[in-house]
Amino acid sequence: KPIEDFLGGLPNRFHFEEYAQRLLSTAQRSNTDMALFYIDLYGFKAVNDNLGHEAGDEILSRVGNSLSSLLRRGDMAARVGGDEFVVIVDPVTDMDRLLMILEKLRSLILAANSADFSPYHVSASLGFAYTRVHGYELQDLMRIADSAMYEEKKAHHRQKKYASNDGKLTLAGVK
Repeated sequence: KPIEDFLGGLPNRFHFEEYAQRLLSTAQRSNTDMALFYIDLYGFKAVNDNLGHEAGDEILSRVGNSLSSLLRRGDMAARVGGDEFVVIVDPVTDMDRLLMILEKLRSLILAANSADFSPYHVSASLGFAYTRVHGYELQDLMRIADSAMYEEKKAHHRQKKYASNDGKLTLAGVK
């Protein structure tokens, strides 16, 4: 089976799950905490639909390359679906470190934008699971992180509905 997604050179879901299972087993035996992040690109569909698949592929490639450059030895990122990515980080010693990684991931996604994609803009909804709280079962961690990501995505859509187009009304967190 192929182990790599063709855009960005990231591992695919199959390879990610295989690696993450081993990493989680080792972490549990050594009582080390890890975090799993689920990322969904917001605005990707508009880029893909309006600027073409080449522009969409460029966004996916930029995100994949950026994720690869951010990770430390032993961490892993993978593209698991159209515009969805997953990242596992080991070790994550506390919630402060986890939140710092979350913000780095969010900034990294924003950095994938360029004037070439104007007026469209890509951001991300992110969710996470933390072994200290959620245990060491990969499928549970992925489900929890995915669910948290969708909650953030729904909140983003609810906030967006109330932002006016005239620029007079803006809500915190709406990008």
